[in-house]
Amino acid sequence: MSYKIFCLLLCLISLIFSQNLKNSEIENLAARTTDRSGFSSSRLPATSPWVWWRTCCNTHNIYAVDNSGSMIGTPWSKAQAYVNSLWGSSDYVSFFTFNSSIKSYYLHALTPYLSWPSSPPNGGTNFNNALNQVSFILSQNYPERTCIYFISDGYFTVSNSTYTTFVNALGRYKSKTGCPVCIKCVETKWTNNSSTNPTFKAFCDKIKADYSIAGAITLKYASQFIKR
Repeated sequence: MSYKIFCLLLCLISLIFSQNLKNSEIENLAARTTDRSGFSSSRLPATSPWVWWRTCCNTHNIYAVDNSGSMIGTPWSKAQAYVNSLWGSSDYVSFFTFNSSIKSYYLHALTPYLSWPSSPPNGGTNFNNALNQVSFILSQNYPERTCIYFISDGYFTVSNSTYTTFVNALGRYKSKTGCPVCIKCVETKWTNNSSTNPTFKAFCDKIKADYSIAGAITLKYASQFIKR
C-alpha cells in the first residue's frame, strides 16, 4: 500500500470518528485566511480537534525569490529556471518575490500554473521582509512536509531580531505540526564559477540550510525533508 493511499485511509477514518465536531469547527475547515498582501487561502485551524490525524501526507514548497535590481539579467533568468524545474513537485506552493517590499502571488495554493512577474527586477534588497513573510506562512501551521527556498544573488543584510523571529517561527511550526522542514538557499550568479557570496553563505549556514548555486539543478532537492 502506497504512503499516499495510507494517508487517505487515515483521513477517512478520522472523518468517521470526528462526527462530534461542532458545526462551527466544521465550517472553519473551509474558512479562508488572508495574508498581509491580500491573497487568501484555505487552511486547517490550528486548534481544531482534527489536529490528531495530521500525518504530514502532503508537501508544501515555499519560494522566496529576490527580484531586486541586482538580479536583473542572468541572475533573474537562473532564478526562473530553478523555480520552473521544481514547480509541480509539491502538493501546495507559496510563492512571493521581494526587493524593498513583498509581492505575494500564491499562499498555500494547490500548485497552479506559474506566471512570472512581467516587470523586471528593481529596487533594493530587504531580506528582513522575506524572512518575516516566511515566518508568517509558517505561523499558519499548514500540516505538510515543508521546504523553504531562499533564492537570491545574496547581496543583503539581516537584522538579529528578524533572524530570531524566523528561528522561533520555525520551532513553533515543527512543534505544533510535527512535520519535517527543509531549508534551501540557492545563489544566482552572473558567472558560472563555484565561488559563493560570503554574506549569503554565512546567513544560510546560520539557519542550517543546504546551499547550492543555480545552474547545477536536480529535482532531488524537491523531496529532501530534513528534521532539524
